[in-house]
Amino acid sequence: MIETYKILTAQPSSIQMILAYKWWFEACYCRQHFPSNYVLSNRASVRQRNYIIHKPMQPHLHQIKPVDNQSPDILWHLDLKGGAPRLNVLNDIIALSVSAGATGILIEWEDMFPYHGPIANLSAHNAIKISDVQDLMQVISMHGLKVVHLIQTLGHLEFALKLSEWESLRESYSPAEACPSNKGTIDLVKEMVDQVLTVAPTSIVHIGADEVYHMGTCNLCLQTGNSRMELFVNHVSAVASHIHEQWGARVLVWDDMFRNARTKYLRSLASLVEPVVWAYGPNVQQMISYSVFATYARYFPSVWVAPAFKGATGPSSIMPNAARSAENTLAWQNVAKDVQKKMGLKISGTVLTGWSRYDHFAVLCELLPPSLPSLILTLLVANAQHYTSRTSQDLHFLLKCPSHIYLDPVTDIHLWKARECSFVGANMIQALLNFSKLRKEIWELEAEIKKGGWLTQYHVRYKYSSPSRVKEATLRLPTLESKLMELWDEIIAVMDQYYDSATLEEWSQQNLQPLNYTLSQIRKDAQTILSQKSWIRRPL
Repeated sequence: MIETYKILTAQPSSIQMILAYKWWFEACYCRQHFPSNYVLSNRASVRQRNYIIHKPMQPHLHQIKPVDNQSPDILWHLDLKGGAPRLNVLNDIIALSVSAGATGILIEWEDMFPYHGPIANLSAHNAIKISDVQDLMQVISMHGLKVVHLIQTLGHLEFALKLSEWESLRESYSPAEACPSNKGTIDLVKEMVDQVLTVAPTSIVHIGADEVYHMGTCNLCLQTGNSRMELFVNHVSAVASHIHEQWGARVLVWDDMFRNARTKYLRSLASLVEPVVWAYGPNVQQMISYSVFATYARYFPSVWVAPAFKGATGPSSIMPNAARSAENTLAWQNVAKDVQKKMGLKISGTVLTGWSRYDHFAVLCELLPPSLPSLILTLLVANAQHYTSRTSQDLHFLLKCPSHIYLDPVTDIHLWKARECSFVGANMIQALLNFSKLRKEIWELEAEIKKGGWLTQYHVRYKYSSPSRVKEATLRLPTLESKLMELWDEIIAVMDQYYDSATLEEWSQQNLQPLNYTLSQIRKDAQTILSQKSWIRRPL
């Protein structure tokens, strides 16, 4: 999901975050709040990092409120369309999320599901095996968590519509959206739904249907004479009815396409779907008017709310802004309490989204293991519906942090300090911090050269510059090249613990190779100029 608010860089400024700083200060200097009777093993390097707890941790996690049938669910989003972790890694992540109060997982399969038969080509070449899907479901069930499948059924169907087999189902030249008037679309969607639910039956299914911006523009849709909203409602109703009739499951749908719809359309959807209202900015009340909730309260028995724990601050971001995520989650909890109290609108639960890509064609954004501090923090905030010193203590305990480390999203918005803790993904945070620092150095060198007056493209074109000035401008080049090669080895060694070779290769191409290209180009340009031993008279 992409929205304008995703690319805003709002600073923590609400009264809650000011109070959070106060609570953090109190917690940091009251040592009795933190476990201090355990130590960590030494480590030779980040890639060989292996924390071992030598002493039992006596302090217990503050009691997470018990979940009953009346309590709203707290789901977190496992987006498998990019950077799908190894199954053993997912096992550890799931167990940790339960400790933080999660009640379920929203699994977005996209092309990682092992489809077969007429839609076998939907699956990526490295898709998960059916046996692994079943093992994952068993692990989730063992922890008492619900599973909600997210199956895209109208928008964000790039993984299907990009292929020549289903090219005819596109709404426009772009493969992002399917045509709701083409019978082949509903046939494809039903087959996907049926295959997923046959392998992994669930009582709730999320059918996506967000950001369908070009709906109603193709010839088939225009020929129907229906409005865009009629096309949308008819398609969503058909999909939801199939799921109700064939599988007896509840149906969730993103709400953005009908947020301002006329009442007759909402009335048509009321008995079929449950809206999931999403917004990823720090001020939810400014982004979504209370009139929207007032309208929903008249037609829908309940709704869900959706903040984000990652994948909402930039399509190429490598670490989530945990401060922003916590504030976004807290804002949603306040809105949820408010609309329940004032409007009587039931909130079925919170979905903490964690996008791996902004869409099928986008680069990888924040990977899941190093985003765990943000996930655990937002789970704790969603569960407690506030942020206090106790939240900091629980986060510290769950991530198994040493006593001298204080995790504070106000002063460390990305929670880089969590690299010193002992949870799955901690060593990835260290590797990413090293990457971030080196990337900054390389970018600074590139910027200095561009600003300088002796190594521009003009100078390279004519091999015309001062050799001493060129050598001076590239003094740091050998050091940066050496650092990059060392970092490359380190990151691959660390990421190999969490991901398959395809993800390693993709992340390297998107993040490491551009840096290598920058340095290589600088060296090539410098060598081109330095190869010249004499120079012509002007004009060049």
